[in-house]
Amino acid sequence: MSIEKERVSLTPWDFIPPEQHFTNPKSLKDAIFLYQQWRLQEWERSDPRFLPTPGRFEAILNPSGKFTLWPTAMDYVFLFRGQQDFHPTCCPTLFRGNKSADEMFKERLKLAEFELLISQFPSFKFFKSRDFEIDVVGLAQHYLIDTEILDLTSSLDVALFFAMCDFDGKNYHPKIEDREYIAYIYAYPFAHEIDVMKQRLNNRVRPIGLQPFKRPGEQCGYAMRMRKEESFKAFIYSVSFTKNDSELIFNWFQKNRPLFFEDEFSRRIDLLRTSEKFSFAALKIAAKNYSAECYGTKKTANYCRERMNKSELHFTYERLPWMLTDKELDDLKAEFRTVGKQELLGKIVTRKSFSEVTGYLPYRTEDMFVHQLFLRIMMGGCPSLPGYDSGFEISYVGNGDFHTMCYHYGREQTVPNKITRKVDKWDKLDWSAYEHLTVDATTGKVMMGGL
Repeated sequence: MSIEKERVSLTPWDFIPPEQHFTNPKSLKDAIFLYQQWRLQEWERSDPRFLPTPGRFEAILNPSGKFTLWPTAMDYVFLFRGQQDFHPTCCPTLFRGNKSADEMFKERLKLAEFELLISQFPSFKFFKSRDFEIDVVGLAQHYLIDTEILDLTSSLDVALFFAMCDFDGKNYHPKIEDREYIAYIYAYPFAHEIDVMKQRLNNRVRPIGLQPFKRPGEQCGYAMRMRKEESFKAFIYSVSFTKNDSELIFNWFQKNRPLFFEDEFSRRIDLLRTSEKFSFAALKIAAKNYSAECYGTKKTANYCRERMNKSELHFTYERLPWMLTDKELDDLKAEFRTVGKQELLGKIVTRKSFSEVTGYLPYRTEDMFVHQLFLRIMMGGCPSLPGYDSGFEISYVGNGDFHTMCYHYGREQTVPNKITRKVDKWDKLDWSAYEHLTVDATTGKVMMGGL
């Protein structure tokens, strides 16, 4: 039955705090956590045992018939990205610096070598045998190979770590100067990725999650695949912090969950990234899969080889320094059988589900996850602060029942003040309106008095 137009009212809505500057990391976390709590069911708010266990990965069946290992999170409605500086154009590493066609192809050679390398490891073969999704490009991005991927995370703490700690090219370190620093946290609405009509996720943003190698999982990683001419857009917050704040978050992660670490695998990748010699096998893969995007049309391996030779790159049939020897492979297999396999399996959880189509299942499907995510989105948020346009609108029918949600994709990216470097565009709005927020204890529905 159609709903008469005059019976539907549109209300500007916030599913996350209005963009603003926060004086310290805790105030930012508290503000975002409040909105996340509003999206919880009553039993989840009253008993934390119902919330997902941090540091685990839920196996969710995707449309391809494989299991994606999603990082467990209290809330998936927004994904986060932390940066130390604001860049007017925010794009993946592959598209930075106006690379030439040959430079682009060189990065794709590294990606092909990376795929050949990881396919040797027993953890990779184990993932294949269990039908666990492997995101080769997402993995490569986390090991500093230039790709079309922009990193996101479901963990606000992880985003704050990368925004508040310095990177020297190999490792992260806390700040050392005794002064005020400003960092930026982006919040990307994952709701963008839901195809409401098909109850499916688009392929633009996907969880990398648990993989055969550690970094993406520890970072609760997600991958946004972008086009060359595209710039990242999301809600943005600035936050002031001190060197003590930087030390606290750095030390916590170092003690409890190192996010960026050197190991035997990462050292091999460092050799690969800096090499001027590659395998003919990688050349063949790169020419087949990536030459068209680099050169405009698909090229032969011989053509690509000639182009690379002019750039002082060479090819060989010999074993390259980063590839495994037979002895190393045997040692890795033995270690994986005794330790690695159980360590991986110990991080994976499932949630039983039921639908009229499939009946009872020992896991959730992506369709079920998306449906539940959409319903959870509808539970949270509150009317927008007067004068602030979040881009989101909620519509209600005349009797006050929820009808639908929409988002204006043309909303401009908010930018910090060029002088103060703070997000202060809406500082003069009447924040006292937020004093009238009320939350229904049963439904969790939040309303603002007078609206």
